[in-house]
Amino acid sequence: MPGLNVLVGIGALLFPFALRRPRTWLSPAIGIVWGLAGLAFLIFGGLNYFTHIGLIVNAM
Repeated sequence: MPGLNVLVGIGALLFPFALRRPRTWLSPAIGIVWGLAGLAFLIFGGLNYFTHIGLIVNAM
C-alpha cells in the first residue's frame, strides 16, 4: 500500500512540470505512473471487497 502512495506522489510531483511543457517526456511518464497506480488500487479494492470478513458474515 505505501508503494501505491509513492507512485501517486511521484506523479503528483511531476505534474506541475508537465503543465509547463506538455510535449515532453513527462506527460507519458505521469500517465504510465498514474495508470499503474490506478490499476493497482482497482485490484486492491476488488480483492479487499471480495475477501473482507464483513462480506462473508453478512452473506450468510
